[in-house]
Amino acid sequence: MAIPPVCVILAGGKGTRLSALAWHRAKPAVPFCGIFRLIDFTLSNSANSGLMRVGILTQYLPLSLMDHINDGSPWDMSARNREMRILPPQEGANAKDWYQGTAHAIYQNLDFILRGNEKEVMILSGDHIYHMDYRQMIEFHREKNADFTIATIPVSPTDAKRFGIAVTDNENRIIDFQEKPDHPKSLLGSMGIYIIERNILISQLEKIICQGKTDIGGDLVPSMLQSHKIFAFPFDGYWRDVGTLESYWQSSMDALDAKLSGLALTQWNLRTNIFSPEMIGRPPVQFGVKANVNKSLISSGCLIEGAVYRSILSPGVHVEKDAVVEDSILFHDVTVGKHSRIHKVIADKNAIIGSNVMMGLEGCDIPNQTYPDHLNTGITLLGKNIDIPDDFSIQSNCLIINNVKLDNYPSKRIAAGETVDNRTQRHR
Repeated sequence: MAIPPVCVILAGGKGTRLSALAWHRAKPAVPFCGIFRLIDFTLSNSANSGLMRVGILTQYLPLSLMDHINDGSPWDMSARNREMRILPPQEGANAKDWYQGTAHAIYQNLDFILRGNEKEVMILSGDHIYHMDYRQMIEFHREKNADFTIATIPVSPTDAKRFGIAVTDNENRIIDFQEKPDHPKSLLGSMGIYIIERNILISQLEKIICQGKTDIGGDLVPSMLQSHKIFAFPFDGYWRDVGTLESYWQSSMDALDAKLSGLALTQWNLRTNIFSPEMIGRPPVQFGVKANVNKSLISSGCLIEGAVYRSILSPGVHVEKDAVVEDSILFHDVTVGKHSRIHKVIADKNAIIGSNVMMGLEGCDIPNQTYPDHLNTGITLLGKNIDIPDDFSIQSNCLIINNVKLDNYPSKRIAAGETVDNRTQRHR
């Protein structure tokens, strides 16, 4: 095989719809399935596909992401002929020095792209869950003698308006493209995975950036549609853009039923940084004499004395005696107190849930008052480093914002759709 493309991964997104999970970390750094982070899928795909040079474009709250990636060695990308490099924005005095869009981010890092002798550039997103051998797409791109290739997947009519939509001929050449259309002309969605000839990328970026255009799907693709050969590479495996809390929760549940969903973590050669401070030195899982665990993923360092059903527990979680955890996702070092019962809860790191707490059991049809577009499917979200006192009742679609402590609660009952915020010390 010829020299593989140089690869750039877009990993600077805010992840606004993930609410408190992305308020203190970049979206690609959000934990997933116990020991992983969202970006691990793209990094692992890149390493397993034989890519040799990978640049990771960061911007928003990059510290935890940079710590996680380190020098790339967990993905075998720290060697004489393999490179994984963090590429922060070229910060200057003006707001324009920060990335204004996906195409602008690539444009700011042309020096990294031009450093090697690759003829093609692969552009990936750092926050999608999927398994792909990019070598198949690269071969497709070369066989078609394409200028630009976009990986595509069938989408539902309801979801089509969230995607770039491609219209193709019988040879998979894209003849029309709509970015997040209200009235889609097809149901073939862009996956945000691209291969483009390097010289064409440079000339086209210079053209659109001079016009104030900054986006790949909205600007770069339409500008090339009539003058270049753009093809759609069909993909039929598991793929999900975890852009919302509901899609994040659903993807996590999919991992618990790989035969049905296709999200087979154990078969994907998925890698992560097992030497990070929050991972290293954890003891084996411990189960109490009355522990009951069913259809769940339990990480090292957990102590289970109660019951855990259809849930995912990151390292260091403690479920105390007679507590019940159902359909939930608990990040590192969360504690669920005695006799508590939680249902469809996502709890960020170091959340402490007291004893006799009932959470997420009622009010799933009442959306959150402050963030109705983020919390409206029955999920209760607990921020990082929060404390919930004993004998509390918290209904569905509630949000307890990061660092809320015992004296921030005005009562022992948080009704469905309410938010507790320590910044204003009020309950709303």
